[in-house]
Amino acid sequence: MSKPVCPMVARSDWGVGNIQQKGISHTLSRMQSSVGFHGPKTGGWIVFLNGAHRGEDIRIPIGESKLGSSWTNDIVLTGVGIGSFHATLRIGMEDGSLLPAAANRDIKINNSQITGPHQLHDGDLISFGDLHGIFRSSAQHAPGYIPPSYQKPTSMPLQTLPKITTCGWIIALRGPLMGQDFRLVNGVNRLGTRPGLEITIADPHLVEHACSIQCSPSKGSILINARQDRPIKVSGRIAENGVQLRDCDVLSLDHMELLVKCF
Repeated sequence: MSKPVCPMVARSDWGVGNIQQKGISHTLSRMQSSVGFHGPKTGGWIVFLNGAHRGEDIRIPIGESKLGSSWTNDIVLTGVGIGSFHATLRIGMEDGSLLPAAANRDIKINNSQITGPHQLHDGDLISFGDLHGIFRSSAQHAPGYIPPSYQKPTSMPLQTLPKITTCGWIIALRGPLMGQDFRLVNGVNRLGTRPGLEITIADPHLVEHACSIQCSPSKGSILINARQDRPIKVSGRIAENGVQLRDCDVLSLDHMELLVKCF
């Protein structure tokens, strides 16, 4: 059998490295099961602004993850200047750190070169070689939390705004899916039990289509269309159709609670 063109797809199909324990990306992770979750909780994400991963979010579980171009890493990246083992990410519930695999690895945080362990903060710009991404933490803050605005990469050539497809995430706060995250993309994200929805959750208490979340990166807001026959609460208040969601709002759908994280 010939190898697929994309090494990330190949690694997902063949189970190379730690894919069965951690997964390699948000969308390809085998831990993204709608019927149960037994892997490490989501600690954060890196959303890339350019290169082969432009507009993609790489899911980072709580704990230690190795990053590089080799398939043996937990996170596989493709880009100019990415070493086979480039760095180690250590993510906790409230904080994170980045450790270069060697002092000569090209890694910058907020446009400053680092050669040793460095603390990560929500909204930091991380550059691996010529690949630039924004770190977002999954830490829960008070509703309405505004993450720091990220800096522009000094080495990235002039171009139009990046075609960001990732607009945010929702994270289950309790139940069998506790700690699992679901990506919100630009456009309408339908949530329910029906197979084929943007967010399908197998739960007997949910209906086929519980709600829709409208995302727009240009407006910097997320809207929810709630069903009148099944009220949904947003941070403790009954949600009306078209209410604007803020970062760290909590959606309550029957017995489920989902934390909203905006990018």
